[in-house]
Amino acid sequence: MKKILLVLVFLVCHSAFAEYNSVSIAWDYNCPWMCNTPSKPGFLFELVTEIYRLSNIKIQFQKNSWPLAKLEVQEGRVLGLLSPSKEEAVGFYFPKKHLAKRHMCFFANKNLNWSYTDERSLANIKLGVSYRNSHNELNKYIENSRENIKKVKFLNVEDIYETGFSNLKSNQFDVLLVDHSAGDYFLKKTNQEHEFKKVGCLELEKIYLAFSPKFQNKSIYLAGLLDKNIEILKKNKFFEILKKKYSIDEFNFEE
Repeated sequence: MKKILLVLVFLVCHSAFAEYNSVSIAWDYNCPWMCNTPSKPGFLFELVTEIYRLSNIKIQFQKNSWPLAKLEVQEGRVLGLLSPSKEEAVGFYFPKKHLAKRHMCFFANKNLNWSYTDERSLANIKLGVSYRNSHNELNKYIENSRENIKKVKFLNVEDIYETGFSNLKSNQFDVLLVDHSAGDYFLKKTNQEHEFKKVGCLELEKIYLAFSPKFQNKSIYLAGLLDKNIEILKKNKFFEILKKKYSIDEFNFEE
């Protein structure tokens, strides 16, 4: 009888371990946060991989467009979503700890005599924005301007940076609002950093690894592991190594 009980306990424990042995996470290209190259898979790729490696969990990344990535997680076909703000994934399970902070900034042609101060400074400016991104304190302004082609141009494309900066260069709008680190990365990669300039930024916004609302126990468990393991990484030099590798050094990742 004791042997049977021991076997049952082993099978239950083994099943529970196997359930979390591999976790699927949906992502959308946004280098240097999430890239698509073996040597530099992305800051968040490496961070999330290491967070769960500490608990012997392997991450299976699945590349999708942002709307599809969000839908896959919302419907429970994928467990995690990388890397929304809380406003972008309402109803999902979030860890207490964020992964990083996103800085949405305005880029313009170098000859534009304008800079962002607040919403009022946009009175005579046409924005180019991605339909996929949250735009922090300007979300309401952008949504209210959706039908006004003189105010906002929505870019419904996978590569917001290639299309966005090309359209900006041809004066299809006055300023492009995109992630600061990703914008800088693209311009350096394409040798265009001297053709554009940064003309203001929105407030920093926390971004997370969010989990599917379809799996309460799994999602809460994995969120708890993230909170625990990210504290371990903060005590060594892992964050500093990643920030240097991906040239993300303009702000820290503390609270």
